[in-house]
Amino acid sequence: MKNKKRRLETFSLYDHTGIERHLERMAKKGWLLEEMTSFGWIYRAIEPRELKFTVTYYPAASAFDPEPSEKQRTYWDFCRQDGWKLAAASAQMQVFYSEEKEPYPIETDPLLQLQGIRKTMKKGYLPVYLILLLLGLMQGVLFWGNLWEEPVRILSSSTALYNGVAFTLLILLSAAEIFGYFRWYRRAQTAAKLTGSFLETRGHSRLQKIILLLFALAFLLWILSMAGKWEMWIALLAMGLMLSILLAVNGVKTLLKRKKAPAGVNRTLTILSSFVLSFALMTGTVFVILRAVGSGRPGEAPAATYEFRGQVYEVYHDHLPLTVEDLMQTDYQGYSYEYMNRSSPLAAQMEARQRPRLGDTGQPDLTYTITTVKLPALYEFCRDGVLREFTGDRNASLLGYRVVEEDGSLWGADQAYQYYSDGQPMNRYLVCYDDHMVEIWFGWEPTQEQMERAGSILKQVPEVS
Repeated sequence: MKNKKRRLETFSLYDHTGIERHLERMAKKGWLLEEMTSFGWIYRAIEPRELKFTVTYYPAASAFDPEPSEKQRTYWDFCRQDGWKLAAASAQMQVFYSEEKEPYPIETDPLLQLQGIRKTMKKGYLPVYLILLLLGLMQGVLFWGNLWEEPVRILSSSTALYNGVAFTLLILLSAAEIFGYFRWYRRAQTAAKLTGSFLETRGHSRLQKIILLLFALAFLLWILSMAGKWEMWIALLAMGLMLSILLAVNGVKTLLKRKKAPAGVNRTLTILSSFVLSFALMTGTVFVILRAVGSGRPGEAPAATYEFRGQVYEVYHDHLPLTVEDLMQTDYQGYSYEYMNRSSPLAAQMEARQRPRLGDTGQPDLTYTITTVKLPALYEFCRDGVLREFTGDRNASLLGYRVVEEDGSLWGADQAYQYYSDGQPMNRYLVCYDDHMVEIWFGWEPTQEQMERAGSILKQVPEVS
């Protein structure tokens, strides 16, 4: 049997009641808290027994202190004289245990206890959660705003959905911690003043576990959705670098504590190392992405290249469901056939483009986007969003952009829309089938026969994965 175990505990800092009960249950199972670290609490094996635990707060302490101060050690000595042994300490939190059945309490004045908790919360815990809440709200507003303006792009992107879920969970966690603390503190202060009693804390340990589980599940689904794609390796690289930064920053703090550096120096150097390493991570990740994107399509070699006005351009021969050759006869051999797809559990999108080489004028081009909505309830929202992207453009009113619904039977579809600019019809259409929609741009004015042919082909397009 191993003598030590590490557990990731999810207790609010002020939830001393919940922590005490948890540690008493652990002692009955034969585990005594020995150390609290940034990466979990460490327990050592003991004979299972009933122990009493109490959590107190020493606001003057800091996570950057090289060692406990004289006053803090004196405080521990007083507690030891009353039968309380120090189990572990982490910054302001002090955990004591007693083998007596009814030990004399360390804290007897609820107002003084509340004062210590309030100072401890204000010192670091609340500011951190306020920053996280503000960050979550800013990113959340950005996500929901983009979802309204460009629903298909967001819903078909696993990365965008993952970010939305992650920041929504961050908002929920931060708000629960902040407002939960203030609600408890207000009630505890009232109880202490009116009855002189301690009010038990109510933390959010279960909520934190649920949020961590949902976060891990969302991350797993995100990675699986990118399996085999170059984006997956960049995501894993970024996550690995973030973990390395956390370990490195914690290592800097630990090293400085061992070197007995003053708390102020430790704090400054630790924060500085965090900024420097984070900036290096961001710069490195952006560099890798730009290199990957700048190379054309990462992981795919072009079929050919050509030069135009001193620049080298790539040509691809991807298989496209609909081509110019399906609609008209042409002897032109210089086309580049390109497609990109992205998919999420809610939607999938394929962007196809057939374009002539630059400089080869007079050759028709064809561009279309196939969107498959996997959740039927979102179909109308996605369709309206596609139309809104065109009519909601910043220059829409100046250019007279509008969309007119037409008979979809020509395309063999349920609905069809044609785009207009300044009162003139464009060769751009949105065609809606049962479970997918196609936004198509013709590089020429198509005939009815060509539209019928295009509709018959695009209607049979299977779900994009």
